[in-house]
Amino acid sequence: MLRNFPPWPTRLPKVGRSWCWQRSATTSADAIFRLARSYCSFNGSLATVLIYASIYPASIRFYAGQVTDPMSHLSFVLAFLCLEAGAFAWLAITVGVGILAKESIAIIPIYYALFERKRDSSWLRSAILVAIALVVLLGVRMIVHGVGYHYGDVSGVPPQHILSNLRQISVAFHLFAEQNGKRYPDPSVTRVSWEASLAPFTVPRTFACPADTEIYPSVGSSYD
Repeated sequence: MLRNFPPWPTRLPKVGRSWCWQRSATTSADAIFRLARSYCSFNGSLATVLIYASIYPASIRFYAGQVTDPMSHLSFVLAFLCLEAGAFAWLAITVGVGILAKESIAIIPIYYALFERKRDSSWLRSAILVAIALVVLLGVRMIVHGVGYHYGDVSGVPPQHILSNLRQISVAFHLFAEQNGKRYPDPSVTRVSWEASLAPFTVPRTFACPADTEIYPSVGSSYD
């Protein structure tokens, strides 16, 4: 059902150890080009891919991206492509597999039930898509977390701890403002992060979530 979309003009060659990364980049670029092609000219679609190629690596490198982020983002692009092409079977597969990367793709079945159903007049398809998302979502959580679905069971951190950190950060902001002319820290002016500006007014662990093993070690704050 996706054959109506124009083909991607070039493909990256298989080069040694980097072949896996190139294949991943090609798949993402291919999906983005095909989706853009349904709205833009060839040159406009190519420009879209070039913007993706220039910005996306930096977003992963400098904003503490997770290993599963590329697959999650790709699943969204493929889902949009399937919606545009009316490829329901591929949409269901994309949602089911995408949830294994990140649960945010589960918003697509909700969108489909609210909006796409009006176009294809099919409650059954909406129900099937929502059911697939729920089965995969709950199944994965059941396997990983057992029967517990409380926030503390999923994240390993009680919500009271996070709320306590946020309250301390709020107090630090107010203390900073009192000593700096009622102004809050502005990293563009001070040339340091807002966490560094608040450091004299709180303890370092205020910026750390115990369950955060990725962002805090990289940038020194779980709330950046």
